[in-house]
Amino acid sequence: MSKWYLAGPMSGIEKHNYPAFTAACIRLRELEWDILSPHEEHPFMENRDATQEEWQALLREDVRLLLDCQGIILLPGWSKSKGAQLEYYVAMKLGMGVKLLIDGIVIDMPMADTLVRYR
Repeated sequence: MSKWYLAGPMSGIEKHNYPAFTAACIRLRELEWDILSPHEEHPFMENRDATQEEWQALLREDVRLLLDCQGIILLPGWSKSKGAQLEYYVAMKLGMGVKLLIDGIVIDMPMADTLVRYR
């Protein structure tokens, strides 16, 4: 299976949501997904806030990482994250696969979009 990028909210969440990213990576790898996660690429950010310039540089790097993937898997709350919104937009506009991880289950985005709207 090709590599997939994991995206979700980080800023403003305790430990930048690293525990949720870690749990998602564990679950997805159990399901045999090849995952690339920004929390593994930037482990030094778990316990500190980024300046605006650092955040922009990290997001640029993350978008470059996304471009080498088959698609994106979104964590709950992704739509409230400026970074994840940008990563989603890039994936959609480039025709990449888009999926959502809900309760440990990977769902194709058209179906996931319906679930999110009515949840």
